Amino acid sequence: MRNHMSRIVILGLALILTTIVFTACGQQEDELSVSSQEKTKLAVISDETTDVSSTAEQSSMSKKEPTSYKLAIEEYIIDKIGMFFDDSDICIPCMKIIATDKSDKSDIKAWGIYWIYNYKIEGDTLVCESGGSNPGLMHVVETDGVYQAKSFEIVSDGSKHDESAKKIFGEYYKKFIKASENEKANKKIREKAIVKYIKDNHLNVTKYRDEGADPVKLDL
Repeated sequence: MRNHMSRIVILGLALILTTIVFTACGQQEDELSVSSQEKTKLAVISDETTDVSSTAEQSSMSKKEPTSYKLAIEEYIIDKIGMFFDDSDICIPCMKIIATDKSDKSDIKAWGIYWIYNYKIEGDTLVCESGGSNPGLMHVVETDGVYQAKSFEIVSDGSKHDESAKKIFGEYYKKFIKASENEKANKKIREKAIVKYIKDNHLNVTKYRDEGADPVKLDL
């Protein structure tokens, strides 16, 4: 009799434990389900918020469509070449056009030296943080008076520089070399671009400085 009662008690306890275990698992599954729904909902809200924020920012900082091949190239330099540099307060591109071929609106060619300079503002001075020279051939498309730079054939660095430059510049190679070596003229091109940027954006800046160099006063 005692053995029979013991078996009943044991079976009863086992049934209770089994019920508790299944109940607990059910609660965990419900919690996980709710948690997943909450995460999904948050992700959707986050995406919508990002989209709205981006749209608002783009509308407030909307760019004018480039109405010349040079403006299209400047935009390309900032967007496509500038992405390889760390963010700075200001990015100012400038260029020396060696030659152009505008015979085909679907592929306007511009051989040149294209510089990009990134600055931070310190008082009344633009301090250059990064940048460089990018010689090569820009391909630009013109559609109904609007220009867009589509691609850029850039001259290689290092040991292949001369071979690459000859291939890309072709008959304009000597002009490219001459322009590259004219440091005084290239400095003026850079300073002219800085001055234009300062005036266009109403900055209280009067000088610029490269790392390790003295400030250069601008002719404003």
